[in-house]
Amino acid sequence: MIASSHELAGIANKPEDAEAQLAKLRKIVTHDTSVTGITRSEGLSSDGKKLYVQNVDQKVEAIRAGIGIGHLPRQRIQELLYSGELLELGLTKRSEHENFIAWKISHKGKGLQALSRELVAIFG
Repeated sequence: MIASSHELAGIANKPEDAEAQLAKLRKIVTHDTSVTGITRSEGLSSDGKKLYVQNVDQKVEAIRAGIGIGHLPRQRIQELLYSGELLELGLTKRSEHENFIAWKISHKGKGLQALSRELVAIFG
């Protein structure tokens, strides 16, 4: 995602231009403290132009402020996409990183059971 106010926002609907400009754009990255040695920039770059933030809320605000770009959960920013405040970068290359979800085995409440059923229904 990129803020519509960002100086390079014009590349949002131009995949070739977006990919060519990626190296110049600062990436906003949420630190993953659960695993050491893994940065969560999801393959955007490895050039060191990153701003690490503590959580997704800070990441959304940094991107909205035009500080950089980054991946964001669509359900968290759908209204910002509708309003045009954030734009989706039309990149042709997709990340091939695996993602995982985990929880303590001792937490087997009704909420976790419902979540597990939903995940199985969606992802098989």
